[in-house]
Amino acid sequence: MSESLCRNRDFVLLWSATLASTLGSQVASVAYPLLALELTGSAGHAGLIGSAAMAAGIALRLPAGALVDRWDRRRTMLSCDLMRAALLAATVAGSLLGLLDWRMLLAAAVISGACGVFFQPAETAMLRRVVPAEHLPQALAHNEARQYGASIAGPPLGGLLFNLGRTVPLAGELLAYLLCSPR
Repeated sequence: MSESLCRNRDFVLLWSATLASTLGSQVASVAYPLLALELTGSAGHAGLIGSAAMAAGIALRLPAGALVDRWDRRRTMLSCDLMRAALLAATVAGSLLGLLDWRMLLAAAVISGACGVFFQPAETAMLRRVVPAEHLPQALAHNEARQYGASIAGPPLGGLLFNLGRTVPLAGELLAYLLCSPR
C-alpha cells in the first residue's frame, strides 16, 4: 500500500474491513456447499447452494447499485455485515445443535450472497468519500488487488478450515465480520 494511503486512517479501516468481508464471502462460497454435502451426502444439494447464491448475486447486482446510491453507505455496509454475521451465528448454532438442514443452508447462502451484492457498491462509493481524488486510482488498484487476493485465497482457506471442523470456516467468518465491520 502506498505511503499516502497507509496514512489515511479512514482508507485503512475501510480497506481492512472490506478485506475481512470479502475473504469471508470467499470462504463461505466453499464452506456452505461442503457443509451441505456433509449433511445430505448429495452433490446436487451442494451444487444448488453454490449456484443459487451466485444467481441471487447476479439478479440483484443492478438494483443493488441503484438502491445503494440512495442509501447511507456506511449503514448499508454495516447492515450487510451484521446480517451475514447473524446468519453465520444461526448456521453455526444450528450445526452444533444438530438442527441444520440443507434448506437452511440454501437460505443462508442466498441471503449472504445478496448482502455481498449490496456491500460492494456501498464500499466503492464510500471510497470516494475517504480518499482524495488524486489518490483514488491507487486506492481502486488496492481494492482490485484485495478482491483478487481474496478470490484466490478464500476458497482454499475455506476447504482447509472445513477439514478442521465443519463449522470452523463459518465461525471464522463470523469472527471476521464482528471484528472488522465498518464502524
